[in-house]
Amino acid sequence: MLRQIDNNEVQSVKFSKPLSDFTSSTEFIVKGLKENFRYDNQNKRTDECIGFTLRCIDPDNYDVLNIKIPKCISLTSEEVNKSDKEIYLIIPTDETIVYPWKVEYGKAQVTIEAPTASIVKE
Repeated sequence: MLRQIDNNEVQSVKFSKPLSDFTSSTEFIVKGLKENFRYDNQNKRTDECIGFTLRCIDPDNYDVLNIKIPKCISLTSEEVNKSDKEIYLIIPTDETIVYPWKVEYGKAQVTIEAPTASIVKE
């Protein structure tokens, strides 16, 4: 028998929803980029970059989102910081998952994970 609730705790994945439930946008403006690195068995960071966390703006309502993506784009934080133009990314919002990781006082802090992203070419 599968346990759904154990000691009044539930896995956050039970409450996950696609990003398309929260926004109609599929293009987002990149405002920051942080590399995410792999950790070894002793919890020490390696030099292997496995993805990025992108600080993005939803151009429809100016909401700020931090979206995790695998290493699928060639972009650096230096390029983001020095760019004269806004950098737009296409995120597949139907496939991007939003799930809570901390709930306090009626609000949930969430993680947003996209399977891929692509830079909009002008």
